[in-house]
Amino acid sequence: MIPVMLLLAVQAFDVASIHTVRTTVEEGGRDKIEHTVNTLTMRNVTLSTCVQWAYNVKQYQVTGPAWITLERYDIIAKAEAAPEAQLRLMLQTLLADRFALAFHRDKKEMPVFVLLLGKGGHKLHATTEEGEGLLNTSKGAAVTAKHVSMSQYAGLLSGPLRMPVLDMTGLEGRYDFTVDLAPYMARDNDGRAPDMVEAIQSAFQDQLGLKLEPRKSQIEIIVVDRAEKAPTAN
Repeated sequence: MIPVMLLLAVQAFDVASIHTVRTTVEEGGRDKIEHTVNTLTMRNVTLSTCVQWAYNVKQYQVTGPAWITLERYDIIAKAEAAPEAQLRLMLQTLLADRFALAFHRDKKEMPVFVLLLGKGGHKLHATTEEGEGLLNTSKGAAVTAKHVSMSQYAGLLSGPLRMPVLDMTGLEGRYDFTVDLAPYMARDNDGRAPDMVEAIQSAFQDQLGLKLEPRKSQIEIIVVDRAEKAPTAN
């Protein structure tokens, strides 16, 4: 398959600085991404993280040389007022220009979970308010969602489940709901901790009327063919 250069993106930042950093996650460093209408700030990020944000994909959808998940950078980029979607396009241009990044798209079969309607139908409440999707986690094991679509929620679930989650509920619109894992997380009589996946599956079925089923599916991935560890000078 012929590599596709990221030069397809025509948007560009007015100014951008990139610096290599040596802090690792093991040493306590965490990646952080923040953006305003005219600034994108990325701290302690890997090139893989940059590609994920630029192309709005998940961690499991980016593969390539091992170093793209190890080398870390600080990136501060500025432009005229722009929405998030345009900032992502600008980052695509920046990665092509400063890292000489080239990639191709492919598909890979991998284990996934699919989110489905339960036999009795869902127990979600359609949102009656406008606003961005929000998730709040309590000190216990309860998660409250506001204005969240099922596709958004499926994407968020891929983190704790460490596996792609695909929305196959067929539900449109946005919903408000709360799911509490606490009743399913009690240790058994032998003191064994419960299985997290089984706890989530039971809570979803009982409280949301949804099912999580393991399957295999073809997932689109981005394969990094070439990139420079040291970005060109600021």
